[in-house]
Amino acid sequence: TWALVKELQPNVLIFSDAGPDIRWIGNERGIAGETCWSMFDRSKVAVGDADQRYLNTGDPHGPHWVVGECDVSIRPGWFYHAAEDDQVKAPQQLVDLYYQSVGRNATLLLNLPPDRRGLIHEKDVESLRAFKAILDETFKINLAAGATAQSTSQWSFTSPAYVVDEDADSHWAAEPDDAKPILTLDLGGEKTFDRLMIQEPIRLGQRIAQFTVEAYIDGGWQEIAAATTIGYKRLLRTQPITTAHVRIKILDANNTPAISNIGLFKASPLE
Repeated sequence: TWALVKELQPNVLIFSDAGPDIRWIGNERGIAGETCWSMFDRSKVAVGDADQRYLNTGDPHGPHWVVGECDVSIRPGWFYHAAEDDQVKAPQQLVDLYYQSVGRNATLLLNLPPDRRGLIHEKDVESLRAFKAILDETFKINLAAGATAQSTSQWSFTSPAYVVDEDADSHWAAEPDDAKPILTLDLGGEKTFDRLMIQEPIRLGQRIAQFTVEAYIDGGWQEIAAATTIGYKRLLRTQPITTAHVRIKILDANNTPAISNIGLFKASPLE
């Protein structure tokens, strides 16, 4: 069946425990692992027979690129029941799931069961709209936009005047012999933020295995966040931080570290 599907639609992405293109994340709570690699070894799993922890974390040495997909329902179950109209996940719950799926290098598949009318129920729609409004407000302004990177960090750039932006063709790459590179950003003045976003240029693969984020506060560097993998997107939540300088310290990677985008944001009060 898979072979026929690929023949008829070569660009289709097939989902299962074993991929081959997208893998189940190992639970139906919508949560990816704190460590989440897109690399995977399809030979280690079979449809309906896979180690849930392996599905949840991926494999830094896996030979296949199989992105994790987090599936979860907006309701207690996968189908509509009128008795569950008051059990629709709140917007804040959906935001938490977003940080634990999309914010951990996975995709989010949110189930929306149609009701007996064939429509998405009003309670579900209300929660979805509020969920989107929170995300839109939180990520509307990137406080790192226009920041410059200090050359003392030992990183090379695709452009000498590279600044933080969303240009997919631009990225930072560490020197090959720099085992633990540091990327320091000058924000051009003090900014207050409590959400961080870091992205790797995944067209080059997923590389970073461990990192910390520090802010220059009261005359010294203070660690404000730490995590393992980044991948397409890593989102981190912190207490409000006010600083003019932020630096990312790469502690471990399976290849030369590279970063395509950095974002600093102030969360919506509704979050």
